[in-house]
Amino acid sequence: MLFGLNLILNVSIFLLLFNLPYMGEKRQNPQTQRRPSFFLPTMLGCILTVLDAMRIQILMVLFIIGVVIYWVFSIFLRK
Repeated sequence: MLFGLNLILNVSIFLLLFNLPYMGEKRQNPQTQRRPSFFLPTMLGCILTVLDAMRIQILMVLFIIGVVIYWVFSIFLRK
C-alpha cells in the first residue's frame, strides 16, 4: 500500500518538475511543436521509489564497503 502511494507521489512530482517549462511554453505559444517528457520522469520516480524501499539494505552495504575500505587503507598506511 505505502509502496504504491510512494510510487505515485514520486512519479507525479517528477512529471510536474520536468514538464513545468513545457506547460509555460504551451501557455504562451499554443502552436509549439515541443512535446512533454514522460519516460525520464517516470523512470526517475520508479528508481527513487525502489531505492527508498531498499534504503536499509543499501545503507548496510555502504557501511560494509566503508569498513572494508578503511581496513584496507589502515593496513597499507601502517609504518
